[in-house]
This record gives sequence, C-alpha cells and structure tokens, in this order.
Amino acid sequence: MASNNEEETNELRTLLDEQNLHPFLELISNLTSSENEKRTRCEKIFELCKTTQLGFTVKQLLRALRNPTKVQDEKARQSAEMSAVLLRRSIANREGEFTLTEANGVTSEVVSMVKTELLNALREDSMRTDTASKSITNKTRDVVIEVAAHSIDDERDEWPELLPFMFGAISGNDASDKLKETVLFIFGALSNVLGERLKPHLATLHSILQASLQHANNDVRLASLSAACSFVEGLSSTEERNAFQDLLPLMLQTLG
Repeated sequence: MASNNEEETNELRTLLDEQNLHPFLELISNLTSSENEKRTRCEKIFELCKTTQLGFTVKQLLRALRNPTKVQDEKARQSAEMSAVLLRRSIANREGEFTLTEANGVTSEVVSMVKTELLNALREDSMRTDTASKSITNKTRDVVIEVAAHSIDDERDEWPELLPFMFGAISGNDASDKLKETVLFIFGALSNVLGERLKPHLATLHSILQASLQHANNDVRLASLSAACSFVEGLSSTEERNAFQDLLPLMLQTLG
C-alpha cells in the first residue's frame, strides 16, 4: 500500500504535469466548492503545491490564466479568474516579501515567463468586451502591479519591458479602450514606484494624460484622472508639478 507521502507525491506530479492542465483546473475550480470537505482538501493540496513546487505551481497558474478555452468555456473562465487571484497571492508571502526567487525554487526563466505572459494576457483579454474578460483583466492588472512593485525601484529595473508596453498601450491606435484604462490604472497605482523612472519622460507623459483626459470613453478619462492625481502628487519639485497645471481644466471637466 502506498504511503501518504507517496500518494501526495503522485498527486502533485499529476497536478503539475505540463502536458495535461485539466487536473490543475479541476483543483482550482474546487477551491470555491460549496462542499466544505472538498474545498478544504483542495486548499491543503494547493498550499502543498506552493510550498514544495512553487515554480511549477506558478507556471500552471499562468497556463490556467492564458488557457484559450476560456473564451468559450465558463468553467475555464472561472479558473482563469481564480488563477490570477492565486498568482497574486503566490508572488509575495505574508510579510510582503517577493517569493519568486531562486531560493524558493523559482528560476529566472520562470520569473521572465511570468512578466511576459502577464503583459500578453492584458493585451489579449482586454480586447474582449464580455464581463468575465473584463474581470480577468482587472485581476491580471493587480498581479502586474504586485510584480512591478517587487521588480522596480530607484536603483533597479528588473522589468524593463513594462514601461514601453504601458506607453505603447496608452498612445497606440490599435490598443483597446479597456487596455488604455487598465494601463492608466497601473500608472496611478505604481506612481511612487515608477516616479524617478518617469521623470525623463515627463513631456511624453503630459501628452498621454492630456489625450487620455479627452478620450471618448468615460472609463479611460476617469482612469487618466486618477493616474494624473497620483503621479503629480508624487513629483518632488514645484517646477515639475507646474508643468502639469494646464491639465487641471480637463481634470475638472472629467469630474463634472
């Protein structure tokens, strides 16, 4: 008879099999089960996945988030949404420390995959207009903010692709309104993190905010208003803040 440890090892191997995502999707789905016993067992198994195989668990969460069947399948959509939530919870511990490190068995290749796939997910999911896709985009956005907060500061930039992606999304003609809104939200949320790195781009940012405050879509305008307030508040000099004074009428117009 197999021991409990052997059973757990075999179950983990099945759940983290890169060739078969279905068992992992079932696990995620059961985390919200109304049956207490089933939900509790799945919570324990998922926690075991995280603590023993964090790198593989993160990769499976990414696959669930990026699962193409979510476009047609309701269960896959729910799993994608839950995966974004679990991914955000998995990249930092209770003390707020970044967990995607070599010390925790997460290779630099996996971290790079996380960053790339998160941006791909934002770009693709924001193109869809259904309510579920919008919810997935919002939750993916929160993961991007969390990863960026642990990857960028005044001394280092371990996500050099993020700023070009954000500038391109806001100013690009082919970006959806949802993507523009999402990226403006990220700008606002990361204003303290990105502050020093945005200073060489103040003129570009001014133009972007000016255009976004006049956008036809109300959600884009509101996100731009929030981003402008957060960013200007974080500027250290009066001269820098004064450069954005001419945006005030547009900001007030958005509020009205």
